[in-house]
Amino acid sequence: MKYSESFIKFIENSSVFNTEEKREIIEHFHDENVYLVFNLSVLLFVWSMSMFFVDLFLISGLTIYLFMSSMNINFFIIIPLAFLLLNILFKYLTISFVAKGRIKCHILFVSSLPYIGFAFLLGHTLRKKRIFKRAISSYIKYKRKSLNIFHKNKEI
Repeated sequence: MKYSESFIKFIENSSVFNTEEKREIIEHFHDENVYLVFNLSVLLFVWSMSMFFVDLFLISGLTIYLFMSSMNINFFIIIPLAFLLLNILFKYLTISFVAKGRIKCHILFVSSLPYIGFAFLLGHTLRKKRIFKRAISSYIKYKRKSLNIFHKNKEI
């Protein structure tokens, strides 16, 4: 199931919101920009998590390898920096391609920053829609619990 469909089902079945609030949230969600930002934020979140593991394992492993093989110190700086810049560039290009000119350039740039871009994009777009912010927050909590990620009572 797509995340957008999952979100709508969550809102429809939620006991947190009354009928009028549900209607308003779903109405806002079907606004073209909100729907686009929601899907982009999911894409950027998944991208950020995958790049976290690349940063954590591959880049650090490569740095240790270069250190052990007594390479020049410049490689220690160049490789992580190049990875960071390429990551930002590819995110920027992806967001601008998907958004097709509907998001301003400076917002595109900040949204392409590693790890925080998806949150900025959501926050900026929804800054005046408090009910929708509450709905997104409830949905993220629900997904986190249903996926059992970062749950305190997780059984081992």
